[in-house]
Amino acid sequence: MTNTAGVAGIQNALWGVRAYERTSSAWADLPPLPTPMTAGGSNAINTQARQGSDVLSVRTGQLLPTTLSSPVFAGDNSINLTSNPECAIQQNSDLVLTGCAITAHLLRVSNTPACQPDTAENAHTVTLDTPQNSVTTFNVGYALNSQLLLFNDVFWYVADTGRQRNQQAVYALYRQSGGRSAEMIEGVEAFQIKLEHRVEGTNNQRQVNPSDPELNSAGNYEAVTVVHFALLLQSFERVLDTQDTRTYSLLDTAVPPSSGGSVGHGGGQVLREVFSAAVTLRNAAPLTSGAS
Repeated sequence: MTNTAGVAGIQNALWGVRAYERTSSAWADLPPLPTPMTAGGSNAINTQARQGSDVLSVRTGQLLPTTLSSPVFAGDNSINLTSNPECAIQQNSDLVLTGCAITAHLLRVSNTPACQPDTAENAHTVTLDTPQNSVTTFNVGYALNSQLLLFNDVFWYVADTGRQRNQQAVYALYRQSGGRSAEMIEGVEAFQIKLEHRVEGTNNQRQVNPSDPELNSAGNYEAVTVVHFALLLQSFERVLDTQDTRTYSLLDTAVPPSSGGSVGHGGGQVLREVFSAAVTLRNAAPLTSGAS
């Protein structure tokens, strides 16, 4: 139902994961950077993310501890709720309403919901209007036991904290959600991603870079089943007898020592280690050979 550029819905695919590559000062052409990555001026992810380090986007729904105060009927253009916990629902919030049947609506809030964070029972109404939504009425009904989720783009990226420890620049892994970034893990110098997707109509899997042209065509991003990632972590205590001049391999990307802020690690007499993992997406559609 949402009708806003850069947001999943009528104009954009409802993907679960995307990844973006920055080899130097320029970003790869594919996939195009979404609006949340470019918003915020000098604080935007496309400005803050470290050169040579990838960005992972995960679209997710956060279950809200609120319930419907009355059923939603086909033809309604609003949702009546018992509360707005911690004022999580605001104007232009993206919500997912889903019931016991295999039905869900992704919508954007057009009104300003009541928000009293100190009041436990904060009954209010969420309304749908244009141009935030391309469709402003529900075509199916939802019972009182339906669930409401806050739909978010969550981004993971590496950036310079601006701090130094033992003459080492401190980089960290950041998480951004709802336009707000938070430092999660200190000492992360690089982040690399590869995505594995099914080849349509076959039993084959391809493991490729996020900017791979085939991955970015024919809806293949929606066929991603595995996310491979690697992180380069460092300590800050001087424990080595000599400078660290090794080149580390993150998937198929070489991270050599570097004296600047571009691709590379900070050298010094500190310990470094590469950590990698592969995460299978449990909700990826099952493979059906020969399916149309």
